Parts: sequence; structure tokens; C-alpha cells
Amino acid sequence: MKHPDRILDYPHSLPKLAEDVGDMRYYALAEFLSSLADKLARDGDADAARGRTQLSASLRRAASTIADAAREIEKTQAICAPHEK
Repeated sequence: MKHPDRILDYPHSLPKLAEDVGDMRYYALAEFLSSLADKLARDGDADAARGRTQLSASLRRAASTIADAAREIEKTQAICAPHEK
């Protein structure tokens, strides 16, 4: 399977996508990041099963880092929650 270089149904650039994702409410951003981390971890597991150890390890590290980012955004949400209407 060839990986695309853009989101097929998204008409804007990747920098615009980053802006749009970054503008989401913090709870939604945390959910997105957590889902992305899960996806990369599954990809890492699949590559490990194919014997691609370096690729698997790299994807798993990326997944862990993104999961950490999701937890930080959850903390951000908790900080902001008392100030939201």
C-alpha cells in the first residue's frame, strides 16, 4: 500500500491542517493525538510482526511521544476547564 502525502478529502495544505487541528478544543485535540498514537503503535506492531525491527521501534517511540503530548493537552484542558463557560 502506498501512503498518500495528503489527506485525500481535505482540500488544504498540511500547514493549514496543523492550524485547524491546533484550533480544536483541548479535549478533542487530546482525543485526536491519542488516536494518532494508537494508530502508530498498531503500525509499529505490524512492522514488528514483519521483522522490520528498526521501523517498528521508531514508530513505537513516535507513538509514545505523541501519547505523552495527548496527556499534556489533557492537563491543559484541566487547567482551562474552570475558566470555560
